[in-house]
Amino acid sequence: MVSLSQGSGIFFMTTKIQKKTMMCVVMLLSFLMALGVLTFNTYEIAQAQAFEQSIPTFGLYCEDEGIIESGTVKFDLTNSELFSKQKAREESEYRVSGNQAVTFEIPFISSYIDIPQFDVTVNGQAVEGEIWYGDNQKRYGGNNSYLDATSTDNSIIEQKLKMTYSPILDETIIGTLYTVTPNADTMTITLNLEKSCSYVYDGTNRRTESYSPDGTQSWGYENALSRSSYQYFFIGENTVIDFSTTCEFQTQEITFKDFIDRNYNTEKEFYDDAGVPTSCIYSIANRLLHNKGGMAFSELFYDSLSRVDLNSYKFIVPLNGEATIKFTMEAMIQVSNRYNPPIYIIGQKQLGSYTTNYSMALNDNVKHLIQSSVNTKKSGETYTASATENFYFICSSAKNPTDTKNPTQAGLSQKTQLIVCIVCGIVGGIALICLGVSVGFIIRDKRRAK
Repeated sequence: MVSLSQGSGIFFMTTKIQKKTMMCVVMLLSFLMALGVLTFNTYEIAQAQAFEQSIPTFGLYCEDEGIIESGTVKFDLTNSELFSKQKAREESEYRVSGNQAVTFEIPFISSYIDIPQFDVTVNGQAVEGEIWYGDNQKRYGGNNSYLDATSTDNSIIEQKLKMTYSPILDETIIGTLYTVTPNADTMTITLNLEKSCSYVYDGTNRRTESYSPDGTQSWGYENALSRSSYQYFFIGENTVIDFSTTCEFQTQEITFKDFIDRNYNTEKEFYDDAGVPTSCIYSIANRLLHNKGGMAFSELFYDSLSRVDLNSYKFIVPLNGEATIKFTMEAMIQVSNRYNPPIYIIGQKQLGSYTTNYSMALNDNVKHLIQSSVNTKKSGETYTASATENFYFICSSAKNPTDTKNPTQAGLSQKTQLIVCIVCGIVGGIALICLGVSVGFIIRDKRRAK
């Protein structure tokens, strides 16, 4: 028979062992959780820093839901000449269906002077469309992070597509052109305009600006004689309440389109060399008409041309049942030399819920697909995947390129990361069960000891 004192000693000894066991389990669980979090965060940070700038392609877009039924996209990296320019051939085919005229869009990123060529066919017949130019404003995403391959926020893209402007300018829009001729190196222009009007002003050599409570503006110019004349175009009737200068000026009533055409033709050689059609300037003019306020002459005719923004190629298809839309374009390849050997990424934004089947034909220089946003299958030298949302893939000449900024993580692929997280989760779950069992034993033994 065991005495009470002996039983108490055995109880406390057992409890002490269980407490130590529980502490070990807790420490092990904490370690595994920390390892999982550290592993995941390290992967996310490396992924975020790999590509500072992303220029994705975009799938076919339609504001009307359900019109686009499915898509097939092939990324072909086998053209060595294109690949050396960090480009790949992209072949797209979409099944659409409807019973009315529908507007489709192919969004794209470029400057106004680097517009790609679009060859679109519907059921084998060529279709002509128009370039709608973006607003050239970084209103969303700060550094355009919403365009990153791994970003899933497409709402910003859809908002910006609503801020693209037509290349056709209404020829009935009338305005008054004020042409000012300086007679001294300094000159002052004073004006009062109707609120919510649109106008173009010459900001060259303008050094000072002042505003009065009654809406009067005063602009001071220096080195004014360096220009033979200055132009100010005020759109609409009765827009100018007052206009005066310290030198001579003339006025003329003309259409907004004539004002643009005159200045465009004066610099036509420049625009021809740059590949800028008048439709581009008309689109900027439509932006001014929409936003109201003033726009500098240089902004309208020069400064906007080299800025990169989200633009759109729009075309209308009169649908009567199902149709097939095909087009081919070039996809930009982003390169990260942070890795050895370098890694290459192509991303596509999809602004609809339809399914897109992707195929990726790699080349001998980058024959390993090391990561993608969805599972892929390999058949020969071609990989395939299917997605209903944004898609990207990363390839390299090695299966496990080394991260030169974090060499300890070299070769830790997405699959490895997933395995580590799963193992940590399983072991952590077992640890939790053991912890619960240990606590149960302690409570039971305490009750028996009473």
